[in-house]
Order: sequence, then structure tokens, then C-alpha cells
Amino acid sequence: MKPITILMIFIGCLAGFGCASVGSPSPTPQAKTANSSASLFQSGVSAYERKNYPVALKILTELAEQGHADAQFNLGVMYRRGEGVPKNASQAVTWYRKAAEQGYAEAQYRLGHMYDNMYENGEGDPKDALQAVTWFRKAAEQGHAYAKFSLGVMLAKTDEAILESEMSRQQIEQAQALANEWWQNW
Repeated sequence: MKPITILMIFIGCLAGFGCASVGSPSPTPQAKTANSSASLFQSGVSAYERKNYPVALKILTELAEQGHADAQFNLGVMYRRGEGVPKNASQAVTWYRKAAEQGYAEAQYRLGHMYDNMYENGEGDPKDALQAVTWFRKAAEQGHAYAKFSLGVMLAKTDEAILESEMSRQQIEQAQALANEWWQNW
């Protein structure tokens, strides 16, 4: 082989074009699927950033229906803003909830925000302070700064008797501590 050919093969291997060293394991089907999902998700995000909403919607919907939390969250954003789809608060809540239930902190925060503001903005279902507090608390427990702040605001303006009907005293105190932590670090 010519030195230039060997150099090109070496560069190709470094760039990840399918060279495997002898004895290295082949990627598992799960790893291939994860890499494929990540690549497909990135394609969807790129389409969204270029404002190619039909392509973004197609890719993100496919992934979201397979349980991809990032895709679910991004569909929630698209429905909330009406980007490539009719603006639809109920659909935004549906997709945010799917991501939030998987522990996606930003989706938990946005879901809390939706429950805190929907009725005030004339969108979707009536405001639900308990749902808002629940989702803000979940995000705050993961360190989400805006969720800590929002939780503090909700606790300040929500009747404690209402909270106590759905949350234990310990949960309320924990939520207050998270909100205070945010305030101290602000």
C-alpha cells in the first residue's frame, strides 16, 4: 500500500468511519439503537433550528412515541409556541408530562409553569396550583433554579390548607426549604 493510502485509512479510523481494532467488541444492538436515536434526535433539533418544522415534527414525533424524553420535551415546546403545529396548550402539557415523568427537570418545570399559568392566559385547562407545586418541587429537587423560585412563589400565594390536602407537612417544609435555598443563592 502507498503511504498516503495508509494515512487515509488511519485518519478514517480516527474519525470513526467503521474501523475496529482486533478483539474489540462490536456495539450491542442497544448501543446501535441509542446512537441511532441520538443521531436522529440531533437531526430533528437541527431541522427545528433551521425552522424546518415539518421535518423536525416528523423526526421528533417518531422518537417521542418511542419514549425519547428529549424529543417529548421538544414536542411540548413546539405545541406550546405553535411552531410547525397549531398552538395547543393541552398537547404541550401531554408531551411535557411524558418527559417529566421520566425525570426530565426542564419538562417538570415547564409543566409546573403550564399548570400555574394556563387559566390566567386563557389556555387549556383551569389553573391547578397543586399540580404546579408538585411539578415545581420535582424539578427543584433536581436543582432547577427557576423551579425553586417558582415553588417559593407558589407556596407564598397558595392557601396552605389546599397544599396540606395533597402534600404532607414534610413535603411542604421540603418545598419551602428548596425555595429558601434558591432565594439565598440568588
